[in-house]
Amino acid sequence: MKALLGALCLAVAFAAPALADPSTSPGYTAFDQAQFAKLAAGNGKWVCVDTPPSTKPDVVTGKQAGNWYVLSETGDQPNVTYVRWNHTLKAYTQIEVDQSGSSEIFTTTSPDPYNATWKPVFPPGSGLYPFTMTSSGNTFNATGKFKDPKTGKVMSYTGVCTKN
Repeated sequence: MKALLGALCLAVAFAAPALADPSTSPGYTAFDQAQFAKLAAGNGKWVCVDTPPSTKPDVVTGKQAGNWYVLSETGDQPNVTYVRWNHTLKAYTQIEVDQSGSSEIFTTTSPDPYNATWKPVFPPGSGLYPFTMTSSGNTFNATGKFKDPKTGKVMSYTGVCTKN
């Protein structure tokens, strides 16, 4: 289920016209700034509907904080996700930290991070699965798989978030 939450947090930052403050990362080019600015669309409050359903309301609030976009999520597994363009890797990177302090890292090299497949890179061998994001207007979808901790079975999920 953590992959779902990471996907949903990341997904709230789907692409739209760039209005972000520029990143102050050393070495950032105009291209890097344009990639970073795509994350600005995630600012604000988002309400998500998950399948399988969450038992608690799933709301994500996004804002830029320096060189990162920070996405705070409520719901069954509250977490904070940090997202940015990585100049060195030429990829988007997201780092999710949950309430217990556990973390997961996903990346994509897609030029559009919100119509892309994100791949897990940390922790290695953790049983995390890639997830796919699609967006249109003020709605995004995240789909993927997770290992159910209760049954041990691999299950599919979908999250649909709408800007509130």
